[in-house]
Amino acid sequence: MKKIINNPEKLFVIISIITGLFAISFIPIGAGYDEDTHIARIWEISSGHLTPNSLLKNGAQFPFSFYEYSYRQKPVLERTTITYWRNVFERKIDWSNMIVHRTRSLYFPTSYLVQGLIMGLMGRLFDFSIGWIYLALRLSYLIIYIYLTFLAIRRIPFGKWILFTVAISPMAMIQASSVNPESMMNGIAFLFIALTINYKEKEYFERKDLLLFLFLLFGVATLKPNMIPISILILMIPRQKFKTSLHYYLFIIISMLIIGITNLFWYQYANTTEDVSNISSNSNTIEQLKYVIKDPLDFFVSFIRTIRLNYKNYYLELVGVFGYRYGYFFKYIYFLYPIAIIFAVIYEKGRIQIGKKERILLLITFVIYFGSTFLILYLIGNPVGAKTVDGVQGRYFVILELILILMVAPSKNRDLFKKPTLVIATNAVIIASIIISIFYNYHTECGYALLSNSECYLPRYKNWPHESGEVIRLSKNDSIRQNFIANCDSIEQINIYLDVTKGGVINEEIKVNIDDELGKNLWSGFAYINEGEIDIPFESTIDVIPGSLLAIKLSAINDSSLNIPINKNDEYYSGYLDYNGKIYDEDLSFTYVCKY
Repeated sequence: MKKIINNPEKLFVIISIITGLFAISFIPIGAGYDEDTHIARIWEISSGHLTPNSLLKNGAQFPFSFYEYSYRQKPVLERTTITYWRNVFERKIDWSNMIVHRTRSLYFPTSYLVQGLIMGLMGRLFDFSIGWIYLALRLSYLIIYIYLTFLAIRRIPFGKWILFTVAISPMAMIQASSVNPESMMNGIAFLFIALTINYKEKEYFERKDLLLFLFLLFGVATLKPNMIPISILILMIPRQKFKTSLHYYLFIIISMLIIGITNLFWYQYANTTEDVSNISSNSNTIEQLKYVIKDPLDFFVSFIRTIRLNYKNYYLELVGVFGYRYGYFFKYIYFLYPIAIIFAVIYEKGRIQIGKKERILLLITFVIYFGSTFLILYLIGNPVGAKTVDGVQGRYFVILELILILMVAPSKNRDLFKKPTLVIATNAVIIASIIISIFYNYHTECGYALLSNSECYLPRYKNWPHESGEVIRLSKNDSIRQNFIANCDSIEQINIYLDVTKGGVINEEIKVNIDDELGKNLWSGFAYINEGEIDIPFESTIDVIPGSLLAIKLSAINDSSLNIPINKNDEYYSGYLDYNGKIYDEDLSFTYVCKY
């Protein structure tokens, strides 16, 4: 046990296996970042089509089964039940029900080859259920991430505990446990950084080292475009490690050619079947580039403005959030994580000194990596001349975080800690919190509210308020009755969304009755208009039976009218909307606050 505790690479393997297995097993399918679009790309590759969206010419080719149970596709965020998992592991690909799906994943096919093989065997050949396919795909990315990062921690001579802490951060582990090639890319980047630092202390850069590094450079060349600047770190390898200066400069030139030619070839080849220059329908890469060249200062102002407006979100996303930000971890993680980094930096017992040259290279890499991330997204995903850069997320900077810490960390141990006890203890609390947060966020009704220390609003709409669809009017003598399923045992308040854009006079008061499924009145009183909502606050909570059917009855008490939007979202499977005796397929957009 002592050997494992004092061995960060072995400890990393144990912790990441435990955390990863829990995550891949308990996070609903499609809940990870971009899992739907990566599944679609893997499905294409499993048929032998390497370029994105090359199957579109054949019409509907993507199995609807993957969409059917995807957490991402649900109109509201609900807790995951045993019934859900039973259905997922029983549902197989229905070859008679295929849909057209345009994937946004334009990465190199090397990021999907293993997964394409798994999909081909399990999905196309042996007809496994979508649940088992998802687990196998997630597990494959987790194993690759663990293996690459294990090698990186073992080989890096300085920053082992720093890399250990970054690699098991909530965001890194959530990405590693989903169908997402960014976990593989993070592993490749970790290993590349580790080897560039490691070769500083080798006596000579031998032929086997050259072949290994060129192979790894090809891996770097297939990363996301904004991650490629880490290739600058090859300059960290001293020229004296090569037998002659010619060998050194040839190595640098060949490295740059590998990266340049690989990217030019792939994006030119991919562009023959798919326009990879724009990821947003209202963007124009060529015109945007002309705009940036013509007025670089204006782009720089947009860049600074974006950081100023979003730096808090970037930090939260860097430390860790669930896919699509459908929930956070325990709040204290965002304070504890930097403490874990500080402990790792203080305890670090590196064997080499990172000098001024190395720190300058790390700084240059940091600046180019950070700036290019914003620039690339500005060019391909934003309208021409946009005043902010939309699309940047903190999870893109996991590797950048490691570079920054290595750049500022002292290279000489201060001997403040004799053992890595505090490093391990803080990370253990973080890991335990990841596991607990997964359970609360996805498997309990109000777990998300507990994690964020907020009120529990149900249903958890992904987009609130809705775009207004059809509108019904509440005037004197009108009657509206909305049935819904109560998923908690105590309700504190109900809020109904109004449409104040289509005219209509705002009533001051509305008569409200809350009845149970037997018609028994649970509450009667008045609601009030508050900033585009009908607020129904109760003097005391209403106690109900979880899963029971309740009804909200609204009636106006004067001659003015209200516009109330209705939306066909099917949130309330056992309920219905009754307007003046007519039953609607649509429902009101409303939330109720649960006491927990």
